[in-house]
Amino acid sequence: MVIHSGNRVVANTDDVLKSVRQFTKYHDVSYALDKYIDRFRWVDEIKKVFRVEHLDNLTDFNYARCFTYVINENDLDLNVISGSVRDYVIKFGYFNVFYIMISVLGPYVFGKSLKYEYVDSEIVLSLNDDKMEWHYRLGDTMEYFCEANSLFYVDDETLKAKVDEVELELHGPNPTVYNIFFEDGASSFPY
Repeated sequence: MVIHSGNRVVANTDDVLKSVRQFTKYHDVSYALDKYIDRFRWVDEIKKVFRVEHLDNLTDFNYARCFTYVINENDLDLNVISGSVRDYVIKFGYFNVFYIMISVLGPYVFGKSLKYEYVDSEIVLSLNDDKMEWHYRLGDTMEYFCEANSLFYVDDETLKAKVDEVELELHGPNPTVYNIFFEDGASSFPY
């Protein structure tokens, strides 16, 4: 069942939990993902739909079960894992980015707006909940992206849901939906 919430097509928590229990019980899919999945699968589609030229592809299937892409507010040619972002943040004070994570294990996606800031001589990464025009456009674009690609947006409540009787290598027993569909282990997100 699909629930429309605001500007997003949202997956039903019970349906997601049922999917999780159907395919996982400490299965390691890293090898298959790394060997057979094209890390660039969504690059052109995201560039087209989100109308950006620059995109960071952070996809890594070591403990991740998703494609991870990052776009930035001003479509600058800066890579979030390079020194260029640090230099930019020091010069301008902040750098807004949007992470798009697409599961390879199910038709699920979520996005998270983050802000790199220069605070007390350090670069700090935090959730960006500023109500900016860019956020509203991202919401509309994410809804279109989901509909155009038969994907379901997974909200924070569902991502945090614990899955009983499942164990993952890094997280251990009772991981969250996020840990199963997106990334096993620690996260900068509250999942």
